Amino acid sequence: MPGIFGLTKKTDNQGGTPIELSLLNIHTDELYHRRKDYSNDRISNSIVLFDFMQDYQFHYQTNDLEIWVYGDPLIDGYTGAKAIEQAVKIVSDFFPDFSKIAAVDGLFNIVIFNNKTNRLYLLGDRNGLCHLYFGVFNGQLIWASELRALLIKPIKKTIRRESFQTFLELGYLIGDTTWYNEIKLLPPASCLEWDVANAELKNITSYWSHKLLTKKTTSKSENEIVTDIAALFANAVKKRVGAKERVGITLSGGQDSRAIFANIPYQKDGFTAITRGIKGCGDIKLASKTTILRKDCTHIIHEINENHWLTGRTDAVTATSGQKDFLNMNAMLSLPVHKKYFDINLDGSEGSLLKGECLNLNHSDDLQTLKEKKLKNIFNNGNTLNELLAYYEQVGSNQYFFMYENIRRFSVLGSILGHDYGVLSRFPILDHQLQEYLYQLPEKNNIGKLWNRTLIKYFPEYFINIDNLVTGSRLFASKKLNFLMKVLTYARGKAGFEKYRLKYHNYHNWISRHDKGLMNKYVLPENLNLYNYVESKPLKNAIEHFLKTGENLNVISRIISLSIFLEQAADD
Repeated sequence: MPGIFGLTKKTDNQGGTPIELSLLNIHTDELYHRRKDYSNDRISNSIVLFDFMQDYQFHYQTNDLEIWVYGDPLIDGYTGAKAIEQAVKIVSDFFPDFSKIAAVDGLFNIVIFNNKTNRLYLLGDRNGLCHLYFGVFNGQLIWASELRALLIKPIKKTIRRESFQTFLELGYLIGDTTWYNEIKLLPPASCLEWDVANAELKNITSYWSHKLLTKKTTSKSENEIVTDIAALFANAVKKRVGAKERVGITLSGGQDSRAIFANIPYQKDGFTAITRGIKGCGDIKLASKTTILRKDCTHIIHEINENHWLTGRTDAVTATSGQKDFLNMNAMLSLPVHKKYFDINLDGSEGSLLKGECLNLNHSDDLQTLKEKKLKNIFNNGNTLNELLAYYEQVGSNQYFFMYENIRRFSVLGSILGHDYGVLSRFPILDHQLQEYLYQLPEKNNIGKLWNRTLIKYFPEYFINIDNLVTGSRLFASKKLNFLMKVLTYARGKAGFEKYRLKYHNYHNWISRHDKGLMNKYVLPENLNLYNYVESKPLKNAIEHFLKTGENLNVISRIISLSIFLEQAADD
């Protein structure tokens, strides 16, 4: 059940249902294969109609409203069907005021049809983490939670060339853009209103913004703030563990997943931690030391090696419609067995938000940093840079840019891959209450320092007694000591003595040495399809540079993703 698919329909004089909403059926992959021609009948046979949704508690009717909820909303004390019911109640009680939806955590889409006014509303969660794509075709509004659902042939589209350049430079798209001019992504915390009777897009409005989270003064000491952060983080994890759900975690050697692991409430029936990587790598060593601290945990290791590292990655490109780069799909090796062990994956993504790396930064400095570091363009494309900087100015600051773009358009795409295997990902670090508290702390507070103090004070066995993956040393509160340990670790690594030197992968060698077929098919051909959409000369220069030096691996990965996607979408 990868997502929802819906469209408005013109009604005749006898009336009829003005919208059709469906669940995409995972068992009919042929819907997504671009080389086939589909009639409307074939498409209908490839989806589960909305009448079927009622059996699964996705569809509700109250007063003049019909309400559909897709995804995984979270409300304190509620997950699953109970949380969906609470979300529906909020919509019904406060309609048409959607600002109350901002209190609902998690990833979700809500579709509302007002029978009285003949108006349709599309809403996404406040961070836009559950994607909702839409387009207007022949007077019909069509929408879906996955871009691939809108790639059916009857929908005419034109390629947006700028998107390919942006992806090559950043590794993800920005704003509401997709590969096509006619298909957009609903912005975060937004509501789209559609007039069904007149077939007209009325507006897209925001019901919440991060700009509402202004800095606050506080009389609390650092110790008190640390106590608050610890309590909020513990609650963020707890609210994502339902009473009747099988919980698990993808555990690396890093601090973020380790902190989540330490906060998982005791599981009477036990839970599973899965770690991926090269045999003997730092992630596996440190994760193994972490898991032995809990008797209710079973640790499973999935080895990545050059013989099978490609498994499932081409399918993953299809599932994400080419919007995730090829190398960032490590989960595909273990996802097929995840369902055996758990239904809910507690994901440790975006720990930088807890380290203060995207918080409390001056706006003008942010913009300069963005220009100099984030956008040190590989291709030096002025149009793409100007487009990105214009959008950045609109968003307002680095913290919002990071939340809206890197997280929602890169990190969270991985959760879609899990959905295809029946596993939901939940993100404790993105918890609303936790983030609001951090965003609103006074400027003088060092978020990273406070987070380190939290880990040391409340989870010493996990962070004082177990090494840091990056530094190779234990976690200390002192910034100077941490810096010293980083220098020492660097020196040890140069000398060949770094304890956790071995990374969880060796992609450079695997691509350049072992998988020549991958390069020959998707990167090196003179008639590469990608040349139709980006300048060929700088692209060829980037490829040549990789072949000579091994640098630009990320670019090569993105080329592979785009080449596979364009092959699948050749009809367009």
